[in-house]
Amino acid sequence: MCRMIALYADERGASTASKLVESLPSIARSDPLRDNESHCDGVGYIALWKPSNGWEIDYHRYDAGREACEENLEHLEAITTKITRRLRVSKQALVILHARKAPPGSPRGPHNAHPFNAKAVAEGEPLEIYLAHNGGLNTSLLAQRARLNVNPEKWVDSSLYTLYLAERLSLGERLAGILEASGSIVETALDVALLLIRGDRASLYFYSYINPSLEDEKKEYYSYYVVERPGMRAVVPSSAARQAPTLVAGAKRLSGIYLLGETRISP
Repeated sequence: MCRMIALYADERGASTASKLVESLPSIARSDPLRDNESHCDGVGYIALWKPSNGWEIDYHRYDAGREACEENLEHLEAITTKITRRLRVSKQALVILHARKAPPGSPRGPHNAHPFNAKAVAEGEPLEIYLAHNGGLNTSLLAQRARLNVNPEKWVDSSLYTLYLAERLSLGERLAGILEASGSIVETALDVALLLIRGDRASLYFYSYINPSLEDEKKEYYSYYVVERPGMRAVVPSSAARQAPTLVAGAKRLSGIYLLGETRISP
């Protein structure tokens, strides 16, 4: 039960990308599709910036604690301002920005905020994964599938899924195949933004799968939409489509996997 935005932008699309990013704090503060509930149980982002000739990576997670909703929302506003400033001076950028709504009793703290990170070796090259998630997964089944000897009640489902994904990719499996085979562990939805850095190549994906047994109202909440503009591709939550229809006009509901952008990040 989270809200996030993933995007690729170059100089032509920086202004529109900034406006989409700026929409997330108000959604996180009062979500029109969740009876105006707040998503304030942790915030974070991963970004790759190309300000001139080289690339920079910026990774940050934050959660001030269970009684710190307002502080977390203010921190989200601060990092949103930082991201929009960087977008406007970057030749290219790949960004995932996430605001968490944790289930009751779920582990908290900065290390349980999204995006999660894992490292592996795939096809002889170093692989780094950054994953942000919206939805709910069966952690017991997931721990078994990932062959992890852990107490799943003490883990965030998204964190376990990041480790599982890294393991399967290290065995040479295709990303799309891994995601599509995950339906049996999905309780509500598997909406994931994925930044993969393999060697000197970076790829940003979004995948959306919603449990077909959910009620229509919940399906709409878990839906994400693709926004394409000159110099920009973004995936935004259904709440953004409701709150800022003009900004996301022409957006299409996403089902399956979508490549937002990929680039070489050599110095």
